[in-house]
Amino acid sequence: MFFNNHHHHKKIENTEYYDLLHVDKNATSDEIKKSYRKLAMKNHPDKGGDPELFKKITEANDVLSNEEKRNLYDKCGKEGIMSGIDHSDIFGMFNRNVAKENKLKKGKNNIFHLDLKLEDIYNGTTKKFNIKKLHIKKKSIKKCPLCEGNGFVLRTIQMGPMIQQIQEHCHQCNGEKCFYDKKIKPEIIEVLIPKGIYTNKKIIINEKGDDIPDGIPGDIQIIINELSHKKFIRKGYDLYYEKTISLVEALCGFEFDFEHLDKRKLLIKTKPNEIMKPFHKNIMKEELNKKKWIFYNNKTFDQKHILVAENSNEIYIKKVIEEGELKNKNITAFKIYNEKTYFYDTPINELNNSKIKQNNSKIYIQNIQNESEFIKCIEGEGLSHYDNPLIKGDLFLFFNIQFPDTISNELSEYLLQSELNTSKSCSKSKYKENDEFEIYTMIDKDIIKSFKENDIDESDEDENNDEDQNMNHTQQCAQQ
Repeated sequence: MFFNNHHHHKKIENTEYYDLLHVDKNATSDEIKKSYRKLAMKNHPDKGGDPELFKKITEANDVLSNEEKRNLYDKCGKEGIMSGIDHSDIFGMFNRNVAKENKLKKGKNNIFHLDLKLEDIYNGTTKKFNIKKLHIKKKSIKKCPLCEGNGFVLRTIQMGPMIQQIQEHCHQCNGEKCFYDKKIKPEIIEVLIPKGIYTNKKIIINEKGDDIPDGIPGDIQIIINELSHKKFIRKGYDLYYEKTISLVEALCGFEFDFEHLDKRKLLIKTKPNEIMKPFHKNIMKEELNKKKWIFYNNKTFDQKHILVAENSNEIYIKKVIEEGELKNKNITAFKIYNEKTYFYDTPINELNNSKIKQNNSKIYIQNIQNESEFIKCIEGEGLSHYDNPLIKGDLFLFFNIQFPDTISNELSEYLLQSELNTSKSCSKSKYKENDEFEIYTMIDKDIIKSFKENDIDESDEDENNDEDQNMNHTQQCAQQ
């Protein structure tokens, strides 16, 4: 049981960062990165997360995602990180400093923007680009004789009785330290566009950018921009397709066909005696990103708790309630106070009415999710996941039902006899058995659940942005 895990005597505290990121001490760098992305998205203050918790998660990732810092943390805990010195590896510290000094410089990155149709994203494709690359002939590089390869010169000026030396850019090499032969070289590059790629995702082509005289070439970065589609809407890896049907079709059933993004023809059928109901709710409202816990600072409950734990790590506590020992204990809230956690099973309405002030106390109340929304769906006909093409999203079908303004006696009789069906765009009679269609029957599926499973985690888009601050220019793709 975790209720007795409070440490009164700490020798080296080197587990907190692992607990914050929900990983164990043997986790790989990829596991750490993946866990951090999810937690950062979930707990970001802009999305209603706890700013203090977000700060702790970021700090933990900063340490554990850096191999040197992680080794130092495992050996010496937080104190080692704060001092930055592993006294058991003093010689290694000097070696790292030398390696840092000897690290090669890298040229500036060239950025291209690529507009992609949804068809290309669904199927995957290749694109060719015309680029113009600055090419330097390495054998031609010669040190500037004026500044002796320093990039600057000292100039002596006299101000009255005083003589002063100032440092300024070398005017002969323009601060580049050397001279060399260079030319703009046209080049054609072919880029593979994987299935499921999304807007703002970068495709990096290493060392294909401009040359520099004292380092390695920069990268080419292709930034994806997804174009809107006239028939399909993309939400994460799910696709939405909208179709207008008549009231008779909604009551009596229908068939219709459409062409998918890979040119396949899909024939959609309703189940026997199935009635299509109108759908009014905006499914992309805030409930999709609704927090599981509502946080209040400096508050407590005027209610009796049922359990006390010698643990104050809110991430770990939530995990125990949602997935662990307390999963089926009907816990509705918990309080963290004086490094202990107090658990409550009181109904949420009563808890909300019993909140009172208590300094340095934090309470978390479960947020009851809205009712699930089940929409007509063709499973597995959405987009392939970018990081795992074997997993695909779903295709959801939305039906707009056209209702008549009034119904005359004649029209009512006509409707009851189902003769109105002959004038519909989705007729059962116009499809023959030997037509080449892939035939599907729709099912009911929770669209909110699917959206969460197939949403795209874009928190990794800043991973390669360190060098982007110094990019020299942005170019527009020229496709062949």
